[in-house]
Amino acid sequence: MKNNLFKFTILSPLETILDEEVKKISLKGKEGSYSIFPNHLDYISSIKTNVLYYVDKHNKTYYVAINEGILVKCGNHVKLSVFSGIKGTDIKELEKKIAENIRQAEEAKKAYITSVTNLEYFVFDQLMNFKRFK
Repeated sequence: MKNNLFKFTILSPLETILDEEVKKISLKGKEGSYSIFPNHLDYISSIKTNVLYYVDKHNKTYYVAINEGILVKCGNHVKLSVFSGIKGTDIKELEKKIAENIRQAEEAKKAYITSVTNLEYFVFDQLMNFKRFK
């Protein structure tokens, strides 16, 4: 790895969102906004839900919307553990992906509520039938 690059990994419980060599990361922590560059001091930080950006080895900027998490900077590696994250090449693309994720989550929630309601009706109906035969 070149001296002007460092490894950046973003992990969620379900996937590795990012695992690349980068030149810079900018994000918001509990203590405020800051950037991380190669050879930065080692530390651990709580990260707020926000949109961070990083610059890759080809000087291209990418954005990642993240749920809050924990960042560990150790040596030449930055690891960020989050509940979820969405990567995009620009803010507009990221907005569309986030809106789609919200829509899918709302649909899943509606399906879940419908399933639970149907199960409750079924159980209630079975209890009423059981009570009639008693």
